[in-house]
Amino acid sequence: MKTDLPLKKVKNVYFRNGEHHMVLLSIFAHAAERQNWTSDEIQQVICEARKHDYLHLLNTLRYFCEIKNI
Repeated sequence: MKTDLPLKKVKNVYFRNGEHHMVLLSIFAHAAERQNWTSDEIQQVICEARKHDYLHLLNTLRYFCEIKNI
């Protein structure tokens, strides 16, 4: 991944494997907006996530999320 991507993490977002890629991107973008990410930060993550296959997309989005174990 690029090094100029944001160092932030979106909190309390859950992604299900097998979910349509547009749904995953929408979940991420909506959560990031609610947590005061800038449009540029969100767009950078989305562009990186869409560069390769589905697994890369899912792993990239998960990388930028902080998921607390219940």
